[in-house]
Amino acid sequence: MTGRDDGRGAPGGDADWLVICAAILAGVVTAMQIGKASAALPALREGFGVGLADASLYFSLFSLGAALLSTGVGMVVLRIRPLRAGLTGLVLIGCGSLAGGMAEGWAGLLAARVVEALGLPLVVCAMPALIQSCSSGRQRVLAMGFWAAWLPLGLASAMVIPVPWEAEGAWRQLFMICGVLPLVSAGYLLVISPRVRTHTSREIRQAAAGWPDAATVAAAVLFALFQGSYLTVQGFFPTIALDAWSLDMTQAARLGGLSALFVIIGNVAASFLLSGQVSAAKLLVVSFAVMGVCALAFFFEPLPLSVRLGAVLIFITLAGVPPAVIWGLVPQLAARSGAGAAITAGAVYQGAGTGQLVGPLAAGTAVDAMGNWSGGALVTTACSVVAIVITVRFVGGLSERPA
Repeated sequence: MTGRDDGRGAPGGDADWLVICAAILAGVVTAMQIGKASAALPALREGFGVGLADASLYFSLFSLGAALLSTGVGMVVLRIRPLRAGLTGLVLIGCGSLAGGMAEGWAGLLAARVVEALGLPLVVCAMPALIQSCSSGRQRVLAMGFWAAWLPLGLASAMVIPVPWEAEGAWRQLFMICGVLPLVSAGYLLVISPRVRTHTSREIRQAAAGWPDAATVAAAVLFALFQGSYLTVQGFFPTIALDAWSLDMTQAARLGGLSALFVIIGNVAASFLLSGQVSAAKLLVVSFAVMGVCALAFFFEPLPLSVRLGAVLIFITLAGVPPAVIWGLVPQLAARSGAGAAITAGAVYQGAGTGQLVGPLAAGTAVDAMGNWSGGALVTTACSVVAIVITVRFVGGLSERPA
């Protein structure tokens, strides 16, 4: 641990990486609930006899709480403190996943998913506030950029868990594992809670009662467009691999999980670039443009397998850039608006949750309506084009490099 008071004046800043790692772990086990849905999507369709649109509803429902409640939850986090909020969220997610693993009907599975959805915004609003409270300067920018890896790490972790997919009801084992891990993460946070409280008590005393400004809203909209595009591709990747590329369930799930790790390359690269001399706007425009083209190629069925696979891997790698940039801007946005880290993170992730909710559901509906995977390309292309327009239009609010 680097003492927070000792290094405040250092240009590079300081950070308590034990707390930061605990916060990232909480995010990872939360994101596993998205990964398990992607891995189990074919099994759920077969086991419950539902179509792709209905299965997409289960996939997207986890983001309902984030889409509707994140800004308000950010205010709650500020009031009850990040540690308590994060612990509550992890318990809800763990219990919801365990209940889903025991569900006998589709309605019961959806109800359990709603419980998980209530925990998501608590964790995602609380953990960035914890990270900001125990870091400063460039270390804070790097830490927030590393935090952006919570989603791909969680997706990959859930999708590579060795589950005997050939056995009936194998998805239930995955749900049970993904239910226990959030409870373990909550226990880890409890163990280190004394040092967490030391940091957050200082941060909360300094928090202002502001409200997210236009730049924060722009970041939230960009996050919505990114998540709508990314989860459409990453979420349907195992299903496309299963249907079009003659893979079995285990191979498809592991391919999807391993591919999610490519996002981390983009996360880390963007974190270092953002803390250096590259503007946020430039990183966002380039990444959205390349992602749009690659998603179009991935969903275009006449293309050779090698081209589609290469396109999706490039897409997923570049998909690490927007979240790293946007999360890296949270401290700056919070300072500019006076809203504080928890409320700003809540506002930004409310946009992300909206994209997670609407994107895969819209893509699933489009695919069902068109009868082929090109329906997914309509969603991803629209997201990329609109994101570039918003980035250019609001470049003044997003291009300044964090101090």
